[in-house]
Amino acid sequence: MIAQHFYAVLLLFGCLASLITLREKNKNDSRTAFNNDFNLSDEGNTGNNTLNVNELYKYESFFVRNYNESEDETKVRNVYIQGLFEIETKNGTRPEGYSEMLSAQLAIDHINKYKILPGYSLKLLINNTKCDPGIGLDRFFHALYSNNTVIMVLTGSCSTVTEALANVVPYWNVVQISYASKSPILSDRKKFPLFFRTVAVASSHNNARIAFVKQYKWETVAIFSENQEYYLLPLNNFVKDMELANISCSATITFSKENLLEQLTVLKELEVRVIFGSFSSSIAPQVFCEIYNLHMFGSEYVWILQEETNLWWEDANDKLCDKKELLLASDGIFLTSNHNNLSDVVSVYNLTSNDFFAELISYTNITISQYAPLVYDAVWTMAFTLREAIEYYDIQPKDFSYKNHQQLQAFLKIMKKMRFMGISGPVIYKGADRIGSTIFKQLQRGQTNSVAVFDPLSTALNFDCKFCKPVRWKDNQVPVARRILKKRLEAVPKLAFYTISSVSSLGIICSVIFLYFNLHFRRMRTVKLSSPYMNNTAVIGCMTVYLAVTILGMDSSFLPSKDGFTYLCIVETCRSENTLGWFTAMYGYKGILLMMVVYMAWETRRVKIPELNDSQYIGICVYSVLSSTLVIILSNLIPNHPTITYLTTAISILTSTTIIVILLFLPKLKSILARADPIDPIEKSMGLKTEFNTRRFLIDDPKDLIYRLEAQNKVYRNEIQLLDQEITRLENQLTHASSKVSSISGLGGLFLKHKRGSCCEYNTSRTLKTHSGVSRASWPTEVSDVDQTFSQNYSAFSSTGSTLYDQMKRLFGSISLVWHFKADDANSDDSVETKDEFVPLPIPEEEEDGEQRWLFNVTSAVQYSHKDINFAAQTENGGHMSKERY
Repeated sequence: MIAQHFYAVLLLFGCLASLITLREKNKNDSRTAFNNDFNLSDEGNTGNNTLNVNELYKYESFFVRNYNESEDETKVRNVYIQGLFEIETKNGTRPEGYSEMLSAQLAIDHINKYKILPGYSLKLLINNTKCDPGIGLDRFFHALYSNNTVIMVLTGSCSTVTEALANVVPYWNVVQISYASKSPILSDRKKFPLFFRTVAVASSHNNARIAFVKQYKWETVAIFSENQEYYLLPLNNFVKDMELANISCSATITFSKENLLEQLTVLKELEVRVIFGSFSSSIAPQVFCEIYNLHMFGSEYVWILQEETNLWWEDANDKLCDKKELLLASDGIFLTSNHNNLSDVVSVYNLTSNDFFAELISYTNITISQYAPLVYDAVWTMAFTLREAIEYYDIQPKDFSYKNHQQLQAFLKIMKKMRFMGISGPVIYKGADRIGSTIFKQLQRGQTNSVAVFDPLSTALNFDCKFCKPVRWKDNQVPVARRILKKRLEAVPKLAFYTISSVSSLGIICSVIFLYFNLHFRRMRTVKLSSPYMNNTAVIGCMTVYLAVTILGMDSSFLPSKDGFTYLCIVETCRSENTLGWFTAMYGYKGILLMMVVYMAWETRRVKIPELNDSQYIGICVYSVLSSTLVIILSNLIPNHPTITYLTTAISILTSTTIIVILLFLPKLKSILARADPIDPIEKSMGLKTEFNTRRFLIDDPKDLIYRLEAQNKVYRNEIQLLDQEITRLENQLTHASSKVSSISGLGGLFLKHKRGSCCEYNTSRTLKTHSGVSRASWPTEVSDVDQTFSQNYSAFSSTGSTLYDQMKRLFGSISLVWHFKADDANSDDSVETKDEFVPLPIPEEEEDGEQRWLFNVTSAVQYSHKDINFAAQTENGGHMSKERY
């Protein structure tokens, strides 16, 4: 019994609860006929809303136009769509929500005005979700259980509300269109088959991004994404689309705040220069501060991001980098976003973007949302879908049922094929997402400038739009997609090689000419005094250096390639840890040698003989060698630049070598070829000259003349004494002489002319004594006349030969021997020219001690030429003779 009473009480309570529920439902239906939170004709409903409805009274005329029943209400049927807007949020009133709501209502007015749905009037049920999924679901269920059927639902920018409704609407076969929800998970058609959106999300820009990459012929990119579902999901389709477009994705790197630096380092090591970033604007300043520290910006990197509403590049974190560094790191990045403001494009409903905003602002001065054009196009999408269903599928909205799957399938087919030009641009759906116009912007010196627009209808990227500005690349060079290591032979350019080789060839030719000159004139005094053998060695060394410069420029590029094979030259180089020490030692002792040369040149700088004073030339050579050494040392510091190294080394070597060759031989060549008078430079430097084989002073000094006269007087006295002795001896011989002329056949002598006219004969067993201590070079140049020299007065070939002839005739009694002398001299080409007679010349005879004894042989003396005349003077060493040639 007790159990039966208990069940009866439960049944009673259940009936009471059911009656209360039905009563509340009927009360709700009678109070809000259209489930409209902002039905201004019913003031009693305002108490259930936290929104201050009094603020909306100024829009009364706007709303009343739509909600008042028309006069032909019996003929026109109402078709209801529900609008869920975010007028408020947890943080307070959202001003942009008003403009979005007004945009939807403006679209309803235009649709009804142009009678897009003949026989039907489109009605909008406005609700405020407050960005709360619970409130949004509650408003949706209220509309479902109202007396009027809701055919489609329009949702706002709050993705949580949109996602909650997208999970529910398939159970009632209601199509949902969002104008601002960007959650990537909503793109999943299996989970949300009845969801569409007019806002272009990140994945909708894939075709535009691919077109941008192809525009600059980049073949490899990388993706750097924050490890959140919102940023990762859009990348899945992007990678697939790039693979279909033959664009390689090197890596997709995800990061968090904790491992940001490590992941950026990994990205840098990939050497990929075109990077797509997918992360929130809140973490973007931190990302680009680390990018600045890693030097991953500038002319070598391209960053492409999704545009956000805030200007994150102005929000610097002083702990990581300042505002200037953040702007420098982010300068030049590209931002992609929806292109909703097509001011010069006319929509299918004969309305431009400018006209739309002008009409919207005419109702109120509230803040215009960036999603207002998308709201307008979303409502028009619903209207076009219903129109297509009425015309082509014979589906009447009045017959719509939440259980009619055929109507739903017709709506989905129409939505998939939907294409029209809206206020926000072309409206095309690919799955759940809209493929709209994409605009590319570039951050240039802190300002975002539009640079290109992508049209999804023509799939063209337009860089010449009216509001577009040129793309600015740092250093005016488009970055490469990836740094690829390619082995390439850095050879010396052919032009540089041939130029240096030509100069080297000229140097070799000049060196050969100088070598021939040095060999040809090796007996010349100027060349002989300058060490010709050393000069020959130097010029041969210079020729070797010229040849080495030519060989220095040869590399494997001169090797032939046959049958598709290329010779790869491998050069083994030996290096040690003490390379610097060895170079220091070598350059050290060479420097010491240069210092010694400089010292010797400095010590001989005052030598008065120009042909022997090479100090200036040696100094110049040292300077050139020193400069060449410094240049070669510097060239060894840049081995990675073969052209610069080769040119630097070759030019320095050619310059120093050419200077050395010119300074060694050009002065000598000039002195030999350009000298008009045969003056010996050494005698000239001593103040002497050679006349008639006799050295004489160039300048007459009175003191020197007096000295020479005294010496000449002394010589004359000695000669007179000798001649007197000879006269005495000859007279004694004449006294005891035999009458035979043959006694004098072995006699050789030298007949000299004297001022007194006497003649003397020298015995063959005796030798002349030298003039006591007076050398021939110091004899006086004058006797009584300045123009008459001593050698002319006392020459072996006197002009008074007749006196000598008379003496000989008287002495020998016959002139046959003398005539023989004259005949021999006439037959000689180089005979000494005399007036009347011939004088026998001294003939040298070698003695055992190595000296030459001068004997007198008349028959052979006349065979000597004038230039080989030897003057014999008696020495003080007991009768031996010394020779001095002039």
